[in-house]
Amino acid sequence: MTQHMKIPGFRSRERCRESALAAERKLFAGGWLHGTIVRVDPARELLWLDAEEAKKTLSIRWAPETQFAIEGHPTSSADLRTGQTARIHCRFANYELEADNISVGRPEPSSVYGKQEEQHSDR
Repeated sequence: MTQHMKIPGFRSRERCRESALAAERKLFAGGWLHGTIVRVDPARELLWLDAEEAKKTLSIRWAPETQFAIEGHPTSSADLRTGQTARIHCRFANYELEADNISVGRPEPSSVYGKQEEQHSDR
């Protein structure tokens, strides 16, 4: 008879993770999200969106096949910036939100670009 070694806290951590994922799925099950990009981490292929639908900041991973557009023109993840408004189509995959389409617009007025425009209007 083989005995299995118990790992302290493993089950409780796993249950917490499952519970958090279930709560996220209730909050947003997939589809289109709209909001402002608050952070981009290209090395991890990850962005954080202040999502209007969820009323909170969500982390969203992009995949190699994700399509990117800026103001309707094809682009790449290299053009993602904090402060851009975004429309993202995503779904749950491997316990996280994964985007298949990321379309961004101009930065919000509160971003650096908006401040530069305000400075130029003083002339």
